[in-house]
Amino acid sequence: MFLHFFVSLLALAAIVQATAIPSPNILERRLVDIPLENRDAGGVFVCTDPNFAGQCTYFSPATIGTCVQIASATFFEQVTSFGPDQGASCQIFLDNNCEDCLDCKPPLQFPGTPNLSATNPPFDDHIQSFLCTPN
Repeated sequence: MFLHFFVSLLALAAIVQATAIPSPNILERRLVDIPLENRDAGGVFVCTDPNFAGQCTYFSPATIGTCVQIASATFFEQVTSFGPDQGASCQIFLDNNCEDCLDCKPPLQFPGTPNLSATNPPFDDHIQSFLCTPN
């Protein structure tokens, strides 16, 4: 009886170990990599799809006060979700010099916007740069 239980337990362990566990989406990986409580003001989390989905990246807080050009082909004019960290206000721009903000709508603040097509339609998939300042 004990041997039967032990063999069943080993078989169950083998099945559990062999079962593929799906990897978390990129947003979950980014949030695990950089916990909110460990972030300094001024960082920005952006994604190519609504609700912080699709391809995502995090721009370091070291960029606060500096015009950040979105140079990566993955994100250049592809950003739909834009999320500044707490403590920063970020102006988004339609050019790569932080000059054309299309009548300069109010800057985005934490938690940002999960869908630029709904909140700032002209900027959806058109952001080329941004500038963050402390609140």
